[in-house]
Amino acid sequence: MIKAHLSIIIATYKRPHLLVRCLESLNWALQKTPGVIVELGVIINGSDPETEGILSRFIEKNVLFDHVNLKISSTRQTPSEVRNIMVSEAEGEWVFFLDDDAYVDKNLFQTFQDLREKFPKSIVFGGPNLNPPNSNLFQTACSLALASPMATWVSSSRYRKGERGRSCGEEALILCNLFVRKNALGQNPFPSRFICCEENFFLQKQKISREATHL
Repeated sequence: MIKAHLSIIIATYKRPHLLVRCLESLNWALQKTPGVIVELGVIINGSDPETEGILSRFIEKNVLFDHVNLKISSTRQTPSEVRNIMVSEAEGEWVFFLDDDAYVDKNLFQTFQDLREKFPKSIVFGGPNLNPPNSNLFQTACSLALASPMATWVSSSRYRKGERGRSCGEEALILCNLFVRKNALGQNPFPSRFICCEENFFLQKQKISREATHL
């Protein structure tokens, strides 16, 4: 299998402990999956000395990432704008967008490798945003509602497990957990004015939803 060259992009602001949890899960997943070249790109969206300090200390102690690109925006910008900045500097063949309050399964990168080999023409791999196992009653209820077609209709598969490796459209994908080929992103893929749903706009505009695969 050819090594995957992957650029991970995370935008964050004043949630340092959630960010560390996210990075620790990536670290653990990388230990379980050798053979992936990983560039970590984190952009802090505004002045945030606490996050900057905690992130710098974490990076010093964790050397599994092949390259780390840490940027700090001098002013607050939309999520689309800061992600566009990091996309322009990403060097990987694939870009993995991940939210700072998410954390990944230990087998994530192995799943990505398997799907990349099984579906070599796919442009996008995306997975659901699942409810964490230690959620309280309200969080669990919200998760069940989001995962129900009665509530979110065609987008319900964003929030529940389904058949792995199935073809899907943009309605099943979510930017908190999304792999995209770098050459499909181009320059400034996300509209700067968008504060959410920019991935769905991008996928529809580029007409690449048919080449998407559910993780």
